[in-house]
Parts: sequence; structure tokens; C-alpha cells
Amino acid sequence: MLGGLFKGRKKDEALKLFGLMKINGPYPDSKSYTIVIRALSKLQKMEEASKFFAEMQEHGSPLDAAVYTCMITGYGNTKKLDKAYVLLQEMKEKGIPHDCRTYNALIKVMMVLHKPDEATKLFEKMSQCGFQPTIHTYNMLMKLYFRARNPEMGFAIWDQMARNGCCPDVNSYTVFIGGLIREGRSEEACAYIESMIDKGMKAPRFDYNKFLADFSRAGRPDIFEELAAKMKHAGKLDISDVFLRRSQKMKTRVKIRRVLSK
Repeated sequence: MLGGLFKGRKKDEALKLFGLMKINGPYPDSKSYTIVIRALSKLQKMEEASKFFAEMQEHGSPLDAAVYTCMITGYGNTKKLDKAYVLLQEMKEKGIPHDCRTYNALIKVMMVLHKPDEATKLFEKMSQCGFQPTIHTYNMLMKLYFRARNPEMGFAIWDQMARNGCCPDVNSYTVFIGGLIREGRSEEACAYIESMIDKGMKAPRFDYNKFLADFSRAGRPDIFEELAAKMKHAGKLDISDVFLRRSQKMKTRVKIRRVLSK
């Protein structure tokens, strides 16, 4: 009930139910507190989340990596990194080991701080501890490296993801394709866009202007026509129209050049 109410964006009703549990029973257990703290952290209501976290401790409810991760993620998202580090130290002092979600939360904190080297160390430690990186882990690292102007590492993460048998999702493709385009590798990006469409995925969001400009300079209107047809088939009519218009403009320019050359 608690989880469903929060997912249904009925925060006030969820908190009311939580209050009734305290009065009428059954009294909220660790899982109940974690559900509330996770939901409030996602909403970036860290003041409220911290009150429930403190209350959880006062009532002697067992604290585990899951609830600490919720708090660390929330503080990371709100850029209150000093508080995130306090909780990390607290976990260490209490002998609560990090799990996969904790490492992902820490890597996200490194993203906020723009520290790719620290994120890499966490990624390596995560693997050494026997935790399998998730698609979210790979996506965060790729994004961090591309933002840090270290595209080679971004491409290396993509390759490692494939070697480990982790299937890329829409976010993976979007980050990777954006990295290719920023590096002037739009023809490669085109192949990945087609792969996405063939798999029935949504068309990625990236710098279409640069992508179109690259192919315009190369004089490749056929590329736009092929992509337009694929986008139309995928139901992306607005993007299909953009590619078609660019193709028509390029053909017109070619005709004008031919006339002038005569």
C-alpha cells in the first residue's frame, strides 16, 4: 500500500497511512521505513527523509545498506555531499557493507562532483567485491567520461558493457550516440540510430543540428532519406520530416552547383 501510494504520486495519503500504522498497528518495520525514505529522497525532500531516518534509529529498527543508499542518493541529487560522506563513514563504522546500489549511488555522487577518476576507482572496487555492474552503472560512467572530454574512456565503457553481456537500453544508446556525434563520427552514429529503430526503440535525443551539418558537408542526402524512411516506419513523423527537408535542401544545392559549373 505504501509503495503503491507513492508510485501513484499520493505522498500525503502514503504518509497518513504510515502514521495510522504507528497508532493502530502493525508498527512500521525496516522495510516500511525504507519505502518512505526512498520515496522522499526521490522527491528530494531530504529534510523529511532525514526525520524518518532518525526516527527509524530511535525505535531500534535495523539499518541496512538499502536505507543508507536511499539517503546517500538523495543527498547526492541535492548536492549535499558533506551529508552523503557522513553517512558513508557511518556505514563503515557500523560494519554495514556496500551493495551494488550503494556503489551506484557513490558513482552518481562522483558525477555531481565531476570526478571521473574517483568514479573509475569505485567501479573497479565494485567489480573486485563481486558486484556485477548494472546498465545504470555503465550509463553513468559513459555520461561522466563524455562530459569530462574523455571520449576514449566513454567508448571503452560501451565496449566493456557489450563484452559483459549487458544489453544497452535507450539511455545507453542516447549517451553513446551523442558522444560519437561530438567527436565528429556521425556516420558511425547513424548506424547506431538505425540499430535503435530496428529494435523498436525510441529515437534518441541528441544534437541533431551537428549531426545534420556533418552529413550536409559530406554531401550525403541518401543518408537522410534512409533515416527519414526508418523514422516514419517507427512512427517518428516529426523527426522524419526534419531529415526529409534536409535531404531536399541538399539536393537543391547540388543542382544549383551543377548549373553554375556549366
